[in-house]
Parts: sequence; structure tokens; C-alpha cells
Amino acid sequence: MGILEAVLTAQTCGDACWRAREEICRCSCAGRNHGCLQSSEGVQPTRTSRISGKVFQLAAIGSYPQMESAKRAIEQAAIAAGYYRTSHSGRYVYAQDVAERKSASKAQVAKWVELAAARDLPHYAQERDLLWIRVDVAEVLDVDAILEAHAEQDRRENAEYLAERVESLRKIGTPESEIARYIERHS
Repeated sequence: MGILEAVLTAQTCGDACWRAREEICRCSCAGRNHGCLQSSEGVQPTRTSRISGKVFQLAAIGSYPQMESAKRAIEQAAIAAGYYRTSHSGRYVYAQDVAERKSASKAQVAKWVELAAARDLPHYAQERDLLWIRVDVAEVLDVDAILEAHAEQDRRENAEYLAERVESLRKIGTPESEIARYIERHS
């Protein structure tokens, strides 16, 4: 391959750049990721998106309640790291949003490798939400650790709720076979 020519634009880097064969890169990576998935050793870069003029990176994929809850956890960590200002009333007002939750489009579910697991689900269950973190914030916060701690807390809370629900089903005399099915559906 010859010399790579890069034309820096506001277009975020994605599949078209990662699989590109031409010599001119026309996205925001300025050639850094150009054609990276053409070789067998290629590693997919972090997916980015421009939202309200800011560049965000994909942090997590899940259901609406999971991603909304994870967004709040990231925002709380950002407050602790100083990504906020206060209004005259003393309440927190974000100078810029540090995390965004967006629903994945049908085209994204069909094309993105990250959403491949959703393709095999029934149509009504294919709806997935994407959690985007501002790139500059993601460089400061340990996003993976925050999301893992949050997911562990959710698992504990769900297990506690399931145990309470099973106990109440037993108190009202629900047959064990029904309880076993309930546990299987909600575990």
C-alpha cells in the first residue's frame, strides 16, 4: 500500500473506514483506523458517535432499564470527578452531558458486530439501547470498573427481590413446580 492520504472531517469513524481499501481516509480518525480490519490481525476500534456536537464512545449495550441505570451511575461518577457546575439554587446542573442512552436502530442491529446477539432474538426483544460516554470523560473515568460495579449491584438487588418473591409465593401456597418455573423465567 502506498502513502495514505487523510482528509479530516467531522464524520465519525466506523465500519466503512475500518474495512476501507482506498487510499484516502475521509473521517475523524485521520487515517489511524483506516483499513484496520482488512488483515487477520485487525482489532476493531471503539465505536464512536457525534451527539449534539460532542464525540462519544460506545460503552455498553443492554435493555432500556439497564442502560438508564448505568447512565445514572456514570453521571454520579462524573459528579465525583468534577464534571458539573452548580446553579444559583445550589442544585447540580451538568455543563455538558457525560453519558447518553440511545436506542439502537434496526439498521444498527442488522449491521453492527456489537449487536449480533440481538439478531437471533424475537422481533419484540431485538430492541437494544446503547450507552454512549463522552470520549474526554471516558479517558478520565474507569468506565469499565464503574459499569461492572453497577452490574454487580443490580445482580445482588435482583437476587434479593427474587428471593423475597419466592418466599411470598410459598407463603400463599403456590406449588413448587410453579415456583421453579417462576425462578427459571426470572433468573
